[in-house]
Amino acid sequence: MPLVKTLLFIAAVWELLRFAVLYLLFATQVTTGIGASVDHFITLWFGAPQLALAAGFLFMALYPERYAAFMNLLRLGKLLATAAAVPALAMQILAAIDGELVGAAFGTRMIAGLGVLAIDALLLIFLISLRNEEQVE
Repeated sequence: MPLVKTLLFIAAVWELLRFAVLYLLFATQVTTGIGASVDHFITLWFGAPQLALAAGFLFMALYPERYAAFMNLLRLGKLLATAAAVPALAMQILAAIDGELVGAAFGTRMIAGLGVLAIDALLLIFLISLRNEEQVE
């Protein structure tokens, strides 16, 4: 399997893992009242589009000639996901300043968020660096 196909398959697996990790991390926080169910559904709502990126990466890895037009959509989706991490991390910092997140909850969320941001940035750089003729290997 060529290197580009392998990296696209790894990207598909990463998107599934990213969705699962972030969903479990943010939806299972101990909160009380209506805020718990609202947090759960908002996390699912904003995280679910990552599953479309996973499918796109998988189709690109398996059938690169047929789905070559997906590449720009994958780049845009990954750019938006990476850009969305900045305000999300800023909100976590503001929540910690207000005293809503303390100790292990803040540390876990920040470490996971920064880790996801780093991997997403690497994946975005990989997608941007691909030329059109490399996509159809």
